[in-house]
Amino acid sequence: MSARLTVALAAWMVWGLAQAQDAGASLLKDTQAWLDQAVASARPAGAAPLRLVVTVGALDSRLTLAPCAQVEPYLPPGMRLWGKARLGLRCTDGKARWNVFLPIQVQAFGPAWVVRGDVPVGKMLEAGDAVQAEVDWAQDNHTVLADMEMWLGQTATR
Repeated sequence: MSARLTVALAAWMVWGLAQAQDAGASLLKDTQAWLDQAVASARPAGAAPLRLVVTVGALDSRLTLAPCAQVEPYLPPGMRLWGKARLGLRCTDGKARWNVFLPIQVQAFGPAWVVRGDVPVGKMLEAGDAVQAEVDWAQDNHTVLADMEMWLGQTATR
């Protein structure tokens, strides 16, 4: 499923839960635009083109949110828009103000060098020790080795 379609479905779901029938089109457009911009700006500078996959979770089904004419999406402080994250949604124009968090997962697939097999600790890495493959750059906090010069001649530590 494409990132745009997934984001559109998430925005539609929030719209339904918030019962904002008159602002549904605006909410869908605003949330999609916000997520598109946020995901694009989270991409590392100078990185190769990445294939982005955004998976949107669901709000707690027990929630009953008051009607809201304006829902504002935001990224909570300290949260990064890579891997598993939360997207904040707050009502800024309604009878009752509310704030909820929508679980999301952003995967960014692109080329990187990965070790071909077991490499003993302490071995100096050579060209034959790694192969280029498509990996999820957002899977963990380690540096992605997209350029052979970044790892060639380094010593294996794990």
